[in-house]
Amino acid sequence: MIFQDVLTIVLLGCVVWLFVGYRNQKAYLIKKKEQCLHLLITNKALKDVLKRRSKRLDVMTNSINDTVLRLNKSADVLSLNDKAKDVFFSNSELDLPQAMQFFYRGNEWLSALKDALKKLPESIVLPDVEINGKTFSSRTVALGKQQALLFLFDISHEKEREQQQQQFMQNLMHDMKTPLTNILAYSVAMRDFKDDEDLKEESLNAISLASRQLNALLESLLSLDRIQYQEVKDSCCSMTQVWQDVSQQLKGFLEQHQMQLSIEIAEDMADVKMASQDLCRIMVNLVENAVFHACSGKKIDISLSIKSKHAVFSVKDYGNGLSDLEIGRVTERFFKASTSRTSSASGHGLGLSIVSETLDKYGGQLSLKNKKPRGFVVIASIPLML
Repeated sequence: MIFQDVLTIVLLGCVVWLFVGYRNQKAYLIKKKEQCLHLLITNKALKDVLKRRSKRLDVMTNSINDTVLRLNKSADVLSLNDKAKDVFFSNSELDLPQAMQFFYRGNEWLSALKDALKKLPESIVLPDVEINGKTFSSRTVALGKQQALLFLFDISHEKEREQQQQQFMQNLMHDMKTPLTNILAYSVAMRDFKDDEDLKEESLNAISLASRQLNALLESLLSLDRIQYQEVKDSCCSMTQVWQDVSQQLKGFLEQHQMQLSIEIAEDMADVKMASQDLCRIMVNLVENAVFHACSGKKIDISLSIKSKHAVFSVKDYGNGLSDLEIGRVTERFFKASTSRTSSASGHGLGLSIVSETLDKYGGQLSLKNKKPRGFVVIASIPLML
């Protein structure tokens, strides 16, 4: 009897313990459930906030005129601005995220990008990269520890200017080296064979020619420098008067090369918006260029006319003309036409550069074209002084 009472008490105690434990466990589970629900709500709210912020960030990147991509730490593209779509030819709707390799497949640069993303939140300058014929400088800008903005800055023009500058210096050194070498060689010859009168005369003529070539080259370089840095003022001049001065200036030069001019001047010629010294430089360079490239003993056609609020100075020679490739490059500094076009070794490849850059400064235009059956025409159009 006592055993049964004890057993009953124990059982009752177990039931009470289980009941209390159940209630506590239930309360604990309810509490945890509430916490989980709160976390879910908070997580959803955070995701909404992040989504809104990402959208705002994407809107901001679209207003940037440079190429911008948003990446995660795994080098997946989460979004890209309109400029980036143009660069990567991705104007169609993309299923993002996409691996960066989908947009660019250069292993070396991709490896550098992935290494940079591993170092988040540090911002890293990446190597330059070639994409679809353009050169970009690149860098990552951290957006915390998990995301980054990839900026690609188009430096194609800077690279091109750098290459042009290097080419310019190489051409300049080459064009200066030849006459300087001749001057040095003939000077040594005169010293070593000072009693040889024939060699002395030949040396003096060669030194004089080389000196004139150097002087012409330096004068052209100074002209280009003045064109680049001078301010265009409201100056004007008479094209007819300037041409009369130029024709007198070039008279001896034309006789030396046995060239005759056929000149046609319109009666209604008016003043042009250009300083007289600049117009003179244009005319001299165009005529000299025609003489160097015309067949010996032939004539050159000169025309002064009015067309569409512009004065037109046209020079036609009867040489072999230029190829389409040469026409596209002939205004580059130091560019020289092929030997089939050039009848003389004269010229330094700066004449048409001076003409083109001077016309650009005054809002004029330079037109170049071949004439059939043979010949080449250069047309300079200069705004009239209305």
